[in-house]
Amino acid sequence: MLRGDPAGAAGGARGLRDTVEIFLDVLGIGDPFYQFIFDAQGAKLNFRNLRGLHEWEWEADWRVATRMGEGEWTAEVAIPFSSLPDTATLAGLGALRMNVCRNYAPGPEKYLSWAPVNVGFLEPENFGHVLLGADAATLDVSGLALAAESGPDSRFTLAVAAAGPALKAQRVNVSACVEEQGEAAQMRGAAFEHRPGQSAALSFSGIKLAATRCRVTLLFTDADGRTIKQVRQFIDVPHPLRLYTEYSYYTDETEARVAVRIEPARALPEDAKLALTLRVAGYPQILAEKTVAAAPEGGRQLVSIPLARATPGHIFDLDGRLLDGAGKELARGTTKLVRHAPNPTEVKVNRLNRQGRRIKFCRQAPPRPSGAGFLTCPSGIRLVQMSGGLAACLRRTQARAGRTRGITAPPRRPAQLRYSSFPTASRAVAGRFAV
Repeated sequence: MLRGDPAGAAGGARGLRDTVEIFLDVLGIGDPFYQFIFDAQGAKLNFRNLRGLHEWEWEADWRVATRMGEGEWTAEVAIPFSSLPDTATLAGLGALRMNVCRNYAPGPEKYLSWAPVNVGFLEPENFGHVLLGADAATLDVSGLALAAESGPDSRFTLAVAAAGPALKAQRVNVSACVEEQGEAAQMRGAAFEHRPGQSAALSFSGIKLAATRCRVTLLFTDADGRTIKQVRQFIDVPHPLRLYTEYSYYTDETEARVAVRIEPARALPEDAKLALTLRVAGYPQILAEKTVAAAPEGGRQLVSIPLARATPGHIFDLDGRLLDGAGKELARGTTKLVRHAPNPTEVKVNRLNRQGRRIKFCRQAPPRPSGAGFLTCPSGIRLVQMSGGLAACLRRTQARAGRTRGITAPPRRPAQLRYSSFPTASRAVAGRFAV
Protein backbone atom coordinates (compact mmCIF):
# COMPACT_ATOMS: atom_id res chain seq x y z
CA MET A 1 0.00 0.00 0.00
CA LEU A 2 1.49 3.32 -1.09
CA ARG A 3 0.40 6.86 -0.23
CA GLY A 4 0.94 10.14 -2.11
CA ASP A 5 -0.06 13.82 -2.19
CA PRO A 6 -2.99 14.68 -4.50
CA ALA A 7 -1.66 18.23 -4.99
CA GLY A 8 0.84 16.96 -7.56
CA ALA A 9 -1.16 14.11 -8.98
CA ALA A 10 -1.95 15.51 -12.44
CA GLY A 11 0.15 16.63 -15.39
CA GLY A 12 3.86 16.17 -16.05
CA ALA A 13 5.81 14.20 -18.63
CA ARG A 14 3.74 11.46 -20.33
CA GLY A 15 0.85 12.58 -18.09
CA LEU A 16 2.68 11.27 -15.00
CA ARG A 17 3.60 13.95 -12.48
CA ASP A 18 3.37 12.52 -8.96
CA THR A 19 4.55 9.01 -9.78
CA VAL A 20 5.82 5.96 -7.94
CA GLU A 21 8.38 3.56 -9.41
CA ILE A 22 8.94 -0.03 -8.30
CA PHE A 23 12.16 -1.79 -9.32
CA LEU A 24 12.61 -5.58 -9.11
CA ASP A 25 15.81 -7.59 -9.58
CA VAL A 26 14.75 -11.23 -9.34
CA LEU A 27 18.16 -12.81 -9.98
CA GLY A 28 19.94 -10.42 -7.64
CA ILE A 29 22.78 -9.59 -10.07
CA GLY A 30 21.45 -6.39 -11.63
CA ASP A 31 20.80 -7.83 -15.09
CA PRO A 32 18.00 -7.82 -15.96
CA PHE A 33 15.91 -5.64 -13.69
CA TYR A 34 12.31 -4.46 -14.09
CA GLN A 35 10.72 -1.04 -13.64
CA PHE A 36 7.01 -0.42 -12.95
CA ILE A 37 5.71 3.19 -12.90
CA PHE A 38 2.23 4.49 -12.05
CA ASP A 39 0.50 7.73 -10.99
CA ALA A 40 -2.46 8.75 -8.85
CA GLN A 41 -4.93 8.21 -11.69
CA GLY A 42 -3.75 4.62 -12.21
CA ALA A 43 -1.89 5.27 -15.48
CA LYS A 44 1.05 2.91 -15.70
CA LEU A 45 4.21 2.08 -17.64
CA ASN A 46 6.69 -0.78 -17.40
CA PHE A 47 10.20 -1.42 -18.72
CA ARG A 48 12.89 -4.06 -18.64
CA ASN A 49 16.58 -3.21 -18.48
CA LEU A 50 18.66 -5.94 -20.13
CA ARG A 51 22.43 -5.71 -20.58
CA GLY A 52 22.34 -2.02 -19.73
CA LEU A 53 19.65 -1.14 -22.31
CA HIS A 54 16.07 -0.09 -21.53
CA GLU A 55 13.51 -2.13 -23.48
CA TRP A 56 10.71 0.37 -24.01
CA GLU A 57 8.39 -2.10 -25.76
CA TRP A 58 8.54 -4.80 -23.09
CA GLU A 59 5.05 -5.60 -21.71
CA ALA A 60 4.03 -7.18 -18.40
CA ASP A 61 0.69 -8.27 -16.94
CA TRP A 62 0.32 -6.31 -13.68
CA ARG A 63 -2.39 -4.29 -11.97
CA VAL A 64 -2.62 -1.07 -9.95
CA ALA A 65 -5.64 0.42 -8.15
CA THR A 66 -5.61 4.00 -6.76
CA ARG A 67 -7.92 6.03 -4.53
CA MET A 68 -7.91 9.77 -3.83
CA GLY A 69 -8.31 10.76 -0.19
CA GLU A 70 -8.21 13.80 2.07
CA GLY A 71 -4.68 15.17 1.53
CA GLU A 72 -3.40 11.83 0.18
CA TRP A 73 -3.78 9.23 -2.50
CA THR A 74 -3.38 5.50 -2.02
CA ALA A 75 -2.32 2.75 -4.42
CA GLU A 76 -2.32 -1.03 -4.28
CA VAL A 77 -0.10 -2.86 -6.77
CA ALA A 78 -0.10 -6.53 -7.84
CA ILE A 79 2.86 -7.79 -9.90
CA PRO A 80 2.63 -11.56 -10.52
CA PHE A 81 6.01 -13.25 -10.53
CA SER A 82 4.80 -15.16 -13.58
CA SER A 83 5.01 -11.89 -15.52
CA LEU A 84 8.79 -11.84 -14.99
CA PRO A 85 10.53 -14.22 -17.42
CA ASP A 86 13.37 -15.03 -15.00
CA THR A 87 11.12 -16.71 -12.43
CA ALA A 88 10.41 -19.59 -14.82
CA THR A 89 14.03 -20.75 -14.46
CA LEU A 90 14.19 -20.52 -10.64
CA ALA A 91 14.11 -23.53 -8.34
CA GLY A 92 12.73 -21.29 -5.59
CA LEU A 93 12.46 -17.60 -4.84
CA GLY A 94 13.53 -16.94 -1.25
CA ALA A 95 14.73 -13.36 -1.79
CA LEU A 96 15.05 -10.64 -4.40
CA ARG A 97 16.39 -7.11 -4.70
CA MET A 98 13.93 -4.24 -4.85
CA ASN A 99 13.54 -0.48 -4.65
CA VAL A 100 10.53 1.86 -4.37
CA CYS A 101 10.96 5.46 -5.54
CA ARG A 102 8.80 8.57 -5.94
CA ASN A 103 8.88 11.54 -8.32
CA TYR A 104 7.10 14.57 -6.83
CA ALA A 105 7.54 17.75 -8.87
CA PRO A 106 6.01 20.23 -6.34
CA GLY A 107 8.77 19.33 -3.88
CA PRO A 108 10.52 20.31 -1.77
CA GLU A 109 11.79 16.72 -1.92
CA LYS A 110 11.27 15.94 -5.60
CA TYR A 111 12.93 12.52 -5.65
CA LEU A 112 12.56 9.94 -2.89
CA SER A 113 14.09 6.46 -2.74
CA TRP A 114 13.62 3.66 -0.23
CA ALA A 115 17.09 2.23 -0.95
CA PRO A 116 20.09 4.60 -0.59
CA VAL A 117 21.07 5.29 -4.23
CA ASN A 118 23.98 7.52 -5.24
CA VAL A 119 22.91 9.43 -8.37
CA GLY A 120 19.63 8.10 -9.75
CA PHE A 121 17.05 5.35 -9.45
CA LEU A 122 18.62 3.05 -12.08
CA GLU A 123 21.21 1.58 -9.71
CA PRO A 124 20.43 -2.13 -9.22
CA GLU A 125 23.64 -2.60 -7.24
CA ASN A 126 22.09 -0.39 -4.54
CA PHE A 127 18.62 -1.96 -4.42
CA GLY A 128 17.44 -3.25 -1.06
CA HIS A 129 17.09 -6.92 -0.15
CA VAL A 130 13.63 -8.43 0.39
CA LEU A 131 13.25 -11.86 2.04
CA LEU A 132 10.21 -13.73 0.80
CA GLY A 133 10.20 -16.76 3.11
CA ALA A 134 12.43 -18.76 5.42
CA ASP A 135 11.34 -22.09 3.92
CA ALA A 136 12.76 -21.43 0.47
CA ALA A 137 15.81 -23.52 -0.39
CA THR A 138 18.67 -21.13 -1.03
CA LEU A 139 22.44 -20.79 -0.75
CA ASP A 140 24.78 -18.40 0.97
CA VAL A 141 27.96 -17.81 -1.05
CA SER A 142 31.08 -16.48 0.67
CA GLY A 143 34.87 -16.41 0.45
CA LEU A 144 35.01 -15.61 -3.27
CA ALA A 145 38.70 -15.01 -4.04
CA LEU A 146 41.53 -15.82 -6.45
CA ALA A 147 44.84 -17.42 -5.50
CA ALA A 148 47.92 -17.47 -7.74
CA GLU A 149 49.09 -20.84 -9.01
CA SER A 150 52.73 -21.81 -9.41
CA GLY A 151 54.18 -21.02 -12.82
CA PRO A 152 54.89 -17.91 -14.88
CA ASP A 153 51.79 -17.66 -17.06
CA SER A 154 49.51 -15.75 -14.62
CA ARG A 155 47.08 -18.56 -13.83
CA PHE A 156 44.83 -18.51 -10.80
CA THR A 157 42.47 -20.72 -8.82
CA LEU A 158 39.03 -19.35 -7.96
CA ALA A 159 37.78 -20.45 -4.54
CA VAL A 160 34.28 -20.09 -3.07
CA ALA A 161 32.25 -21.57 -0.21
CA ALA A 162 28.53 -22.40 -0.42
CA ALA A 163 26.22 -23.15 2.49
CA GLY A 164 22.62 -22.58 3.50
CA PRO A 165 19.37 -24.18 4.60
CA ALA A 166 18.61 -27.23 2.48
CA LEU A 167 15.16 -28.79 2.69
CA LYS A 168 16.68 -32.07 1.54
CA ALA A 169 19.97 -33.36 0.18
CA GLN A 170 20.35 -32.50 -3.48
CA ARG A 171 22.99 -32.32 -6.14
CA VAL A 172 23.94 -28.76 -7.10
CA ASN A 173 25.70 -27.90 -10.36
CA VAL A 174 27.92 -24.81 -10.41
CA SER A 175 28.98 -22.82 -13.48
CA ALA A 176 31.69 -20.17 -13.08
CA CYS A 177 32.34 -17.43 -15.64
CA VAL A 178 35.42 -15.19 -15.24
CA GLU A 179 35.71 -12.09 -17.45
CA GLU A 180 38.38 -9.43 -17.94
CA GLN A 181 38.32 -6.45 -20.29
CA GLY A 182 39.22 -7.22 -23.87
CA GLU A 183 39.48 -11.00 -23.39
CA ALA A 184 37.17 -13.94 -23.96
CA ALA A 185 35.21 -15.19 -20.96
CA GLN A 186 36.60 -18.29 -19.24
CA MET A 187 34.12 -20.95 -18.12
CA ARG A 188 34.52 -23.63 -15.45
CA GLY A 189 32.10 -26.17 -13.98
CA ALA A 190 31.73 -28.25 -10.81
CA ALA A 191 29.09 -30.05 -8.73
CA PHE A 192 28.54 -30.90 -5.06
CA GLU A 193 26.00 -32.49 -2.72
CA HIS A 194 24.09 -29.84 -0.82
CA ARG A 195 23.14 -31.32 2.55
CA PRO A 196 21.29 -29.69 5.46
CA GLY A 197 23.66 -27.93 7.85
CA GLN A 198 26.79 -28.55 5.76
CA SER A 199 28.98 -26.25 3.66
CA ALA A 200 30.91 -27.01 0.49
CA ALA A 201 34.26 -25.60 -0.61
CA LEU A 202 34.66 -25.26 -4.38
CA SER A 203 37.66 -24.38 -6.52
CA PHE A 204 38.17 -23.72 -10.23
CA SER A 205 41.78 -23.86 -11.42
CA GLY A 206 43.75 -22.80 -14.49
CA ILE A 207 42.16 -19.36 -14.96
CA LYS A 208 44.55 -17.13 -16.91
CA LEU A 209 44.28 -13.41 -16.14
CA ALA A 210 46.39 -10.39 -17.05
CA ALA A 211 44.20 -7.62 -15.58
CA THR A 212 44.24 -6.50 -11.95
CA ARG A 213 40.43 -6.90 -11.59
CA CYS A 214 37.93 -9.28 -13.11
CA ARG A 215 34.21 -10.02 -12.99
CA VAL A 216 33.04 -13.38 -11.68
CA THR A 217 29.57 -14.84 -12.27
CA LEU A 218 28.51 -18.02 -10.44
CA LEU A 219 25.35 -19.92 -11.37
CA PHE A 220 24.04 -22.65 -9.03
CA THR A 221 21.36 -24.95 -10.51
CA ASP A 222 19.54 -28.09 -9.36
CA ALA A 223 19.34 -31.42 -11.18
CA ASP A 224 16.49 -30.11 -13.37
CA GLY A 225 18.49 -27.05 -14.46
CA ARG A 226 16.51 -24.56 -12.39
CA THR A 227 18.43 -21.69 -10.80
CA ILE A 228 19.06 -21.88 -7.04
CA LYS A 229 21.43 -18.95 -6.75
CA GLN A 230 23.30 -16.54 -8.99
CA VAL A 231 26.18 -14.30 -7.90
CA ARG A 232 28.05 -11.62 -9.84
CA GLN A 233 30.79 -9.38 -8.48
CA PHE A 234 34.18 -7.82 -9.24
CA ILE A 235 37.24 -9.11 -7.38
CA ASP A 236 40.94 -8.25 -7.34
CA VAL A 237 43.48 -10.44 -9.13
CA PRO A 238 46.45 -11.12 -6.78
CA HIS A 239 49.31 -11.14 -9.27
CA PRO A 240 52.55 -12.27 -7.58
CA LEU A 241 54.41 -9.56 -9.52
CA ARG A 242 52.80 -6.11 -9.33
CA LEU A 243 53.92 -2.87 -10.99
CA TYR A 244 53.06 0.68 -9.87
CA THR A 245 54.08 3.79 -11.79
CA GLU A 246 55.27 6.71 -9.66
CA TYR A 247 52.63 9.08 -11.05
CA SER A 248 49.19 8.67 -12.58
CA TYR A 249 50.50 10.41 -15.72
CA TYR A 250 53.80 11.78 -17.02
CA THR A 251 54.67 14.93 -18.99
CA ASP A 252 58.27 15.75 -19.99
CA GLU A 253 60.09 13.38 -17.61
CA THR A 254 62.96 11.53 -19.25
CA GLU A 255 62.34 8.37 -17.26
CA ALA A 256 59.66 6.80 -15.08
CA ARG A 257 60.27 5.21 -11.73
CA VAL A 258 58.34 1.99 -11.25
CA ALA A 259 57.75 0.21 -7.96
CA VAL A 260 57.89 -3.56 -8.48
CA ARG A 261 56.40 -5.62 -5.69
CA ILE A 262 56.72 -9.38 -5.36
CA GLU A 263 53.88 -10.83 -3.29
CA PRO A 264 54.27 -12.64 -1.08
CA ALA A 265 57.84 -11.51 -0.36
CA ARG A 266 60.13 -14.51 -0.57
CA ALA A 267 63.77 -15.40 -1.11
CA LEU A 268 64.74 -15.34 -4.80
CA PRO A 269 67.59 -17.03 -6.67
CA GLU A 270 70.82 -15.04 -6.37
CA ASP A 271 70.91 -14.38 -10.12
CA ALA A 272 67.23 -13.45 -10.47
CA LYS A 273 66.46 -10.47 -12.72
CA LEU A 274 63.63 -8.02 -13.30
CA ALA A 275 62.95 -7.19 -16.96
CA LEU A 276 60.67 -4.23 -17.87
CA THR A 277 59.40 -3.37 -21.36
CA LEU A 278 57.34 -0.38 -22.56
CA ARG A 279 54.96 -0.62 -25.53
CA VAL A 280 52.14 1.46 -26.97
CA ALA A 281 48.98 -0.19 -25.62
CA GLY A 282 47.81 -2.90 -28.00
CA TYR A 283 50.95 -2.93 -30.18
CA PRO A 284 53.90 -5.36 -30.05
CA GLN A 285 56.75 -2.91 -30.80
CA ILE A 286 58.98 -2.33 -27.76
CA LEU A 287 59.83 1.34 -27.16
CA ALA A 288 62.05 0.90 -24.11
CA GLU A 289 63.34 -1.92 -21.95
CA LYS A 290 65.33 -2.24 -18.77
CA THR A 291 66.77 -5.29 -16.98
CA VAL A 292 68.14 -5.12 -13.44
CA ALA A 293 69.13 -7.58 -10.74
CA ALA A 294 66.24 -8.50 -8.48
CA ALA A 295 66.56 -7.86 -4.77
CA PRO A 296 67.48 -11.19 -3.10
CA GLU A 297 64.77 -10.82 -0.45
CA GLY A 298 62.03 -9.99 -2.95
CA GLY A 299 59.41 -7.53 -1.68
CA ARG A 300 59.47 -4.00 -3.11
CA GLN A 301 62.05 -2.62 -5.54
CA LEU A 302 62.33 0.61 -7.58
CA VAL A 303 63.29 0.42 -11.25
CA SER A 304 63.60 3.32 -13.74
CA ILE A 305 62.74 2.97 -17.43
CA PRO A 306 63.48 5.64 -20.11
CA LEU A 307 60.61 7.58 -21.70
CA ALA A 308 62.47 9.14 -24.64
CA ARG A 309 60.38 7.28 -27.24
CA ALA A 310 57.10 7.49 -25.30
CA THR A 311 55.22 10.18 -27.25
CA PRO A 312 52.86 12.39 -25.21
CA GLY A 313 49.16 11.78 -25.75
CA HIS A 314 49.34 7.99 -25.63
CA ILE A 315 48.68 5.15 -23.20
CA PHE A 316 51.42 2.55 -22.85
CA ASP A 317 51.62 -1.03 -21.57
CA LEU A 318 54.39 -1.46 -19.01
CA ASP A 319 55.18 -5.18 -18.67
CA GLY A 320 57.42 -6.74 -16.05
CA ARG A 321 58.91 -10.23 -15.81
CA LEU A 322 60.81 -11.95 -13.01
CA LEU A 323 63.50 -14.24 -14.47
CA ASP A 324 65.95 -16.70 -12.99
CA GLY A 325 69.60 -16.88 -14.08
CA ALA A 326 68.79 -19.13 -17.03
CA GLY A 327 66.12 -16.73 -18.32
CA LYS A 328 63.20 -18.86 -17.16
CA GLU A 329 60.16 -16.74 -16.32
CA LEU A 330 59.08 -17.02 -12.69
CA ALA A 331 56.31 -14.41 -12.66
CA ARG A 332 54.93 -11.54 -14.72
CA GLY A 333 52.83 -8.42 -14.24
CA THR A 334 51.61 -5.40 -16.19
CA THR A 335 50.27 -1.88 -15.68
CA LYS A 336 49.37 1.19 -17.73
CA LEU A 337 51.56 4.29 -18.18
CA VAL A 338 49.99 7.53 -19.45
CA ARG A 339 51.86 10.51 -20.92
CA HIS A 340 50.43 14.00 -21.56
CA ALA A 341 51.87 17.20 -23.02
CA PRO A 342 53.85 19.21 -20.41
CA ASN A 343 52.41 22.20 -18.55
CA PRO A 344 54.84 25.00 -17.54
CA THR A 345 52.97 25.72 -14.29
CA GLU A 346 53.13 22.16 -13.01
CA VAL A 347 54.32 21.67 -9.44
CA LYS A 348 55.25 18.17 -8.40
CA VAL A 349 55.58 16.80 -4.87
CA ASN A 350 57.61 13.64 -5.08
CA ARG A 351 57.84 12.39 -1.50
CA LEU A 352 56.04 12.73 1.80
CA ASN A 353 57.57 11.77 5.10
CA ARG A 354 54.93 10.34 7.41
CA GLN A 355 57.21 10.58 10.44
CA GLY A 356 57.92 14.30 10.24
CA ARG A 357 55.98 17.48 9.61
CA ARG A 358 57.83 18.69 6.50
CA ILE A 359 58.00 17.16 3.08
CA LYS A 360 60.47 17.38 0.23
CA PHE A 361 59.43 18.86 -3.09
CA CYS A 362 60.72 19.59 -6.56
CA ARG A 363 59.57 21.48 -9.63
CA GLN A 364 60.39 20.76 -13.23
CA ALA A 365 62.01 24.16 -13.91
CA PRO A 366 63.60 25.59 -11.90
CA PRO A 367 64.10 22.58 -9.62
CA ARG A 368 63.76 24.61 -6.40
CA PRO A 369 61.56 27.70 -6.89
CA SER A 370 62.13 30.51 -4.43
CA GLY A 371 59.30 31.44 -2.13
CA ALA A 372 57.58 28.06 -2.24
CA GLY A 373 57.28 25.70 0.67
CA PHE A 374 55.32 22.70 1.82
CA LEU A 375 54.36 21.64 5.32
CA THR A 376 51.80 19.31 6.82
CA CYS A 377 48.85 20.35 8.93
CA PRO A 378 46.09 18.49 10.80
CA SER A 379 43.67 18.73 7.85
CA GLY A 380 46.21 17.43 5.36
CA ILE A 381 49.10 18.98 3.41
CA ARG A 382 49.34 22.70 2.73
CA LEU A 383 51.23 24.48 -0.05
CA VAL A 384 52.09 28.04 0.98
CA GLN A 385 54.06 31.10 -0.22
CA MET A 386 54.22 30.13 -3.85
CA SER A 387 54.97 32.86 -6.38
CA GLY A 388 51.72 34.39 -7.61
CA GLY A 389 50.21 34.18 -4.14
CA LEU A 390 48.72 30.71 -4.63
CA ALA A 391 47.70 28.92 -1.46
CA ALA A 392 46.24 25.48 -1.87
CA CYS A 393 45.44 22.68 0.50
CA LEU A 394 45.77 19.02 -0.46
CA ARG A 395 43.31 17.00 1.54
CA ARG A 396 43.92 13.38 2.34
CA THR A 397 40.87 11.39 1.34
CA GLN A 398 39.96 7.74 1.23
CA ALA A 399 39.04 7.67 -2.46
CA ARG A 400 41.86 5.19 -2.91
CA ALA A 401 43.24 3.31 0.07
CA GLY A 402 46.68 4.53 1.02
CA ARG A 403 46.89 7.28 -1.60
CA THR A 404 46.87 11.04 -1.20
CA ARG A 405 44.25 12.73 -3.36
CA GLY A 406 42.03 15.78 -3.47
CA ILE A 407 42.97 19.44 -3.90
CA THR A 408 41.33 22.79 -3.29
CA ALA A 409 42.44 26.20 -4.52
CA PRO A 410 41.08 29.78 -4.81
CA PRO A 411 38.21 29.94 -7.34
CA ARG A 412 40.19 31.94 -9.94
CA ARG A 413 43.15 29.56 -9.84
CA PRO A 414 42.03 26.13 -11.07
CA ALA A 415 44.16 23.22 -9.94
CA GLN A 416 44.51 19.61 -11.05
CA LEU A 417 45.98 16.87 -8.90
CA ARG A 418 48.40 14.29 -10.20
CA TYR A 419 48.78 11.57 -7.59
CA SER A 420 51.21 8.74 -7.10
CA SER A 421 50.15 5.11 -7.22
CA PHE A 422 53.09 3.93 -5.11
CA PRO A 423 51.60 1.81 -2.25
CA THR A 424 54.41 2.66 0.17
CA ALA A 425 54.90 4.39 3.50
CA SER A 426 56.38 7.40 1.68
CA ARG A 427 53.48 8.84 -0.30
CA ALA A 428 53.96 11.01 -3.38
CA VAL A 429 51.57 13.47 -4.98
CA ALA A 430 51.79 16.06 -7.70
CA GLY A 431 49.65 19.05 -8.51
CA ARG A 432 49.38 21.27 -11.57
CA PHE A 433 48.40 24.82 -10.70
CA ALA A 434 47.31 27.63 -13.06
CA VAL A 435 48.75 30.81 -11.50
